[in-house]
Amino acid sequence: MNFKSKTKPRLFLFLFLVCLWTITIQADQPCGNVAEIPLLAGQTIDVGFMTVSNNQNSLIIVYHAENGWTITETHLAVATSLAGIPQTKKGNPIPGQFPYYTSHSPGVTEVVHVVNSNAWPTGTRLYIAAHAVVVSGGSNETAWGDGLDFPGNNWATYFNYDVQPCIFSPGILQFGNAVYTVDESGVKAFIEIVRTDGSDGTVSVDFNTSDQTATAGSDYVPVSTTLVFAPGETSRIVEIPILDDLAVEGNETLDLVLSNVVGATLGDQNSAVLTIRDNDTLPPSPGILRLSDTQYFFNEKDFDQTIYITVIRTDGSDGEVSVKYTITEDTAWETIDYDGDFSGTLVFADGETEKTIELTLIGDNLKELNEIFSVSLSNVVGAVLGEPYEATATIKDDDGIIPE
Repeated sequence: MNFKSKTKPRLFLFLFLVCLWTITIQADQPCGNVAEIPLLAGQTIDVGFMTVSNNQNSLIIVYHAENGWTITETHLAVATSLAGIPQTKKGNPIPGQFPYYTSHSPGVTEVVHVVNSNAWPTGTRLYIAAHAVVVSGGSNETAWGDGLDFPGNNWATYFNYDVQPCIFSPGILQFGNAVYTVDESGVKAFIEIVRTDGSDGTVSVDFNTSDQTATAGSDYVPVSTTLVFAPGETSRIVEIPILDDLAVEGNETLDLVLSNVVGATLGDQNSAVLTIRDNDTLPPSPGILRLSDTQYFFNEKDFDQTIYITVIRTDGSDGEVSVKYTITEDTAWETIDYDGDFSGTLVFADGETEKTIELTLIGDNLKELNEIFSVSLSNVVGAVLGEPYEATATIKDDDGIIPE
């Protein structure tokens, strides 16, 4: 078959045709390395170079003229043995009998030949004779792809090319991370989907969002789309619009899911979670101050001991707050049955939730009735006084009850 190209735009036609020959989502890119061959005129004049490569179906041979030279004709022969190239009986090549021929108007510097390679298994050694007529400044020369000499007596040359194996690796599609985070005021979340272990061909995957604690339409704009990766493309970004509000709702999450991969493999990281960090806060909550109980019981000993009455802070602990306490006699007497600071102020630091009133219970060996004193809270600053704010404390005698 003859493939003729008269202008450089034939290169774009070639690329279009190769795309048509591409089987399902197979990349039109060379298999293995691209060979580069010098293009010599008159044995020693460097007029350019040639590239030779193959993909799954075709052998691609490209003439490149340089250094002010252009191409007016090309003749190409490809065979699996030297004998397959048209030659005279003396072993000189006959370009006019080569099966692939092009002619061109002046000014062409690049010519592409595409040869069906389906008959040549991987590793097949090819014998290629590449001839060209080149022009520079009105001077015509015969050029050949440099290599080995033909057995005849002229200087024409041929070269060898081994068909390269085509290992098609479309890759694995998955999320770049298992967890993504965005501030509620961040406008958009950017989610990366990566393609690893190969990037051959065009592949695609479906991307969808779904609610966890975040609600589509209130906290974010739902996204459902198909991502298409072009040959060689290894990363795509999905943008998820975030909706800011004034509600105090805490951090919220939504699911991200990949599915329906076409042409590649779905990776293990096919789901992820996006956390929307809430930017709204509750007003400070200083809490409620109260006694831990309504009644306290302490056993009298023959020796002095320290006792504690606990004041607790619930329903918040923001900021510094304080409360006044008062210890009041009843049947138990100050400095005789108990001692300490009978009034004072307890100061709770920010985050602090418990304080104690410390008293000394005075021991004796007198037989007496159980005795009582009371404790009360008042004058809260910065918080709220809660119940119980009054309680009784009973000192249980250990010396025996006196007879009535």
